[in-house]
Amino acid sequence: MILNRLSLIKLWFMVDAILALTPPIYWWVNKQSVFLGLPANLGYFLFVSVCITASVVVAYCLDSEGKA
Repeated sequence: MILNRLSLIKLWFMVDAILALTPPIYWWVNKQSVFLGLPANLGYFLFVSVCITASVVVAYCLDSEGKA
């Protein structure tokens, strides 16, 4: 495997930070009207929150197992 688990988690956290802190992505999504029956900006925030939550849970699980 090219990336070890620690590097993969760090990369995942960097993607989380970019998604959460970059307003132009939100502004671009806001221009779209509907996605899966929901307003696009609500879908964007749901996606970002699920992605951030998943990364924290995975990092915690790996750290508690001592595999990170």
